[in-house]
Amino acid sequence: ICFALGAAAYLLRRRRNLMDPGVYRLFLMAIGAGILSEAAFTRYISVFGFANVLGHILKVVSFGFVYLLVSEALSRPYSLLFRDLEREKEALRDAVKLNGEIIRSVGEGIIVCDRDLRYRLWNPFMENLTGVPSRDIIGRVPTDVFPHVEETGLPGRLRGALEGEAFSTFDFPVTLPGRAGEDRKSVV
Repeated sequence: ICFALGAAAYLLRRRRNLMDPGVYRLFLMAIGAGILSEAAFTRYISVFGFANVLGHILKVVSFGFVYLLVSEALSRPYSLLFRDLEREKEALRDAVKLNGEIIRSVGEGIIVCDRDLRYRLWNPFMENLTGVPSRDIIGRVPTDVFPHVEETGLPGRLRGALEGEAFSTFDFPVTLPGRAGEDRKSVV
């Protein structure tokens, strides 16, 4: 029994990163008290002998730790069950933050449109290139902001790409609104 409990403690230790630290400690203390209890019972001489009494006391202590373990699990089951989910959510938040930093600092224009071709992302490079801030773009379709884009065939190509058609890049001249009433010409 001592070896079985020791093996259980060893396996538990190997997977401790999957558990709440408090639950892990309670498991180890329950197993440890159980091992000591069983070891005390090996020294059994009489019903009223010290080893027998100690073994029973340690058995009660072991069950006490099991009781605490069960009450801990019942008092906050979701925090124990969804511990990994919280870790994954934190990792996702970190990844989203990093992606946002990359998109804001990259030296290329990045635009993201949804299936209705509404702008969902317009990075600072695009703001500088076009002179149009993202707050004026997000949620709108390209032809609302840049009516001349329809002539280039870009909306049709984007719809085709969303339907799985092959899409190759192409350059087309556009007139961008100027900041001081002057239009700028650029190739996109």
